[in-house]
Amino acid sequence: MNNDENITPEDELKAENELLKLKLEMEHGMKHQESSLPPEIENQWLNHVYNFEQQWENAKQTTVYKFLDSPPFKEIGELKEEQVEAELDRLFDIMTGKDMRLDMLAEYPASVIYKFVTEELFNAEIDDMHVEGMMHCFIYEEFHPNHKYDLEGSAQEYADKIFSKRWNIEHSVFTVNETIIFNGHEFPKEEFSAKVLSFQQLHQDIELKNFNITNLQFNLEEQRASVETELDILLKFEKGETKELHQKATFYYKDSDYWTLYKIDMEGLDF
Repeated sequence: MNNDENITPEDELKAENELLKLKLEMEHGMKHQESSLPPEIENQWLNHVYNFEQQWENAKQTTVYKFLDSPPFKEIGELKEEQVEAELDRLFDIMTGKDMRLDMLAEYPASVIYKFVTEELFNAEIDDMHVEGMMHCFIYEEFHPNHKYDLEGSAQEYADKIFSKRWNIEHSVFTVNETIIFNGHEFPKEEFSAKVLSFQQLHQDIELKNFNITNLQFNLEEQRASVETELDILLKFEKGETKELHQKATFYYKDSDYWTLYKIDMEGLDF
């Protein structure tokens, strides 16, 4: 009896998966552990990884413009104001068709983004890789940092974390200094976190009703920034009592590459 007759398509797929794992280990130094995925799904994943590694190893550099097959476009000065948005959408459609996208964290005039795409992004160098399911992604602010946007976002996040009982200093997209000066007193950030949590535990609930920025300043030469705010806070106690609090708070930052919160002033409030 021929043992081959007992080999099922699933067995063949499992054997192919083992071969792909071996090739990934021998050719690219990737070691794989046991997988709980169905053989069909694992095969798709392994093939995707192998194709990616093959292209990555042999990829040549090209420009974004050449990657997009050099689409025709007009310089920003050649377009009328009312034409810019449609032309920008056309370029975005071309990028999407080539698995490429540009995201903006803040809002900008179409003319600013069109000028950036045609004068800067088109000249950026990337790996000439075409892998199914892989996107080439760019963020405008990685080329042109928006300090105002970053500082506003950081101040609002930390005000909300303090006054909504969801303080977690480790799970933040913004950077915090190893020591924090609060109302003139310096604490290691772990100790400051403990003080915030103790304050939150005194209340059944805390709600930040309103967040308003009254002044924002930054100096790139001195690497310093400050965000002055006014907060409306609702404190809720266990017996159903509530207290409304109007609080001024100023957040201070250093190091503009990644604005780092290092000082908070909240006059009249002590943790």
